[in-house]
Amino acid sequence: MEAAGSKLLVLGIDGADPLAELQGDIQGIIGVLAGKE
Repeated sequence: MEAAGSKLLVLGIDGADPLAELQGDIQGIIGVLAGKE
């Protein structure tokens, strides 16, 4: 899961506001994890 999460975070950080995109990616990962429960 860590490797997959790192890939998602790396792919997400390429916009004008890396911090905002990072937060969005984290929320997305949390949403996926919550949906699997």
